[in-house]
Order: sequence, then C-alpha cells, then structure tokens
Amino acid sequence: MKNKKIITLIFVLILVCTCIVIYFAQNSEQEHISFDFKPVIDENDNIYSEPENELSEDELLKVWFEIGFAYKPFLNNGEEYYGNVDIVAYVNKVPVNKGEIIERAGKIEALNRTLRKTWTTNPVEYIYYEKFEKYYGESNNIEISDEELDQYINYQKEGLNGQSYFEEYLKGVGVSKEEYWNNIDPKTYKQHLFRNAVRKHILEKITPYYKGIEKLSGDVKDQYINQFCKDNMKVKVKDKKFIELYNKNIE
Repeated sequence: MKNKKIITLIFVLILVCTCIVIYFAQNSEQEHISFDFKPVIDENDNIYSEPENELSEDELLKVWFEIGFAYKPFLNNGEEYYGNVDIVAYVNKVPVNKGEIIERAGKIEALNRTLRKTWTTNPVEYIYYEKFEKYYGESNNIEISDEELDQYINYQKEGLNGQSYFEEYLKGVGVSKEEYWNNIDPKTYKQHLFRNAVRKHILEKITPYYKGIEKLSGDVKDQYINQFCKDNMKVKVKDKKFIELYNKNIE
C-alpha cells in the first residue's frame, strides 16, 4: 500500500514537471529575448525630416511639390496596388499580399528619386515587420480609439495648416485640405499610432532584460525592438518567386 502511494506521488510529480516544462517552452517561443544582441550605433539622418540640403526656399517648396506628385499614385489610386490581393506569404498567420509589397517598393523609389538621396530599405522585410506588429498588437488587445485618432489629427492640423511646404505637397498630390484630412490621412495616422503603441508595448516588455536600455537613444531602442520582432517572427512563404524578386534593398 505504501509503495503504491509512493508510485502515485512520483507519477503526479512527473506530470506536474512535464506541464511546467511545456508551459515555459510555449511561452519562451512566444516571447523570445536575445540576451546576446548588440546594437549598432548609427547617426544617419531621419528620412522623415524636412529636406535640408542648403536649398533655397523656392527649391525646398519645389521638392515638397515633387514629393506630393511622386506619392499621388499611392494616395489617390491605392487600389491599383492594394487591389492585388494575391497572398504571397504569412507572418505569424497574418497574410501578406502582393500589392502591399509593390506599393512599399514604389514609395521607396519615389522618395529616393524625389529627395535625390538614398534611403536603403528592403520592402519585403518592412512589410514582414509591419505584419508581425499587427499580430502582436491584436494578440495584446492594443487598439487606437477614435478619440486618440481625432486628437492626433487635430494636432497635425495645427502644425501643418498654413505651412507653405504643406500647401505645395497638397498641390503635388492634387487634393484639397478637406480631402486630405477627411479621406487620405485618417487611415495613415491610425496605422502610425497603432505601430507606435505596439512598439512601446514591446519596449516595456523587453526593458527588464536589458540593463540601461531606458537611457539609450530612440534609434538604438528601435534596434532592440526590431530584434524582438525578428526573434518571434514566423514567416511562411507561399510565392517564393515573387518574394525573391522584392526581397532586396532598394536604393
């Protein structure tokens, strides 16, 4: 009888230990942290800043008009790109379609051509990160409320309305202020806010694992966030030929 109880106890302990191992294995797979990751310190210019190449005011206004004109196909006729919904890959079960990658590649080329400088980016990798962030955000119930979106749009309006370069940008795009604020930018701004919220959440998650990370610059923090995304990204390619065509740096 005593031996039977001991055997039963041993069996229960083995079962509990097995469950614990499985639990931590699953969680470590979902939230992998690279403890040996070393960031690269880089002082590259921010591509989103106003062009500053010692140009005259008239030349700068022309550049902003050209940026708007270059972006016009993506803002006014987005269905030309987004309409191509053939799925070419999945990132953590989130589908990636051809149009998204083609559109991203086109934007990079348009910016480089217009700004007359090189912004090296891999469109496939960019979309992969974007899809992982979507998966992560939805998995962690991250949402942007209408109130948050309205506040951000009003903030942007206050900063942009009346600015000469913004006026030239709108002329290039070929839309009025009303069309821009009501139809074009709400979706873009919501995506921007959602991505910021996701990356903030990831940073808070990984901060306890990297001593002193809170004192680092935003660019270096982004490297840690990107590494987390990369470590936990699960990509399943469906159209290998298409992915290989765009899976390269565009300069």
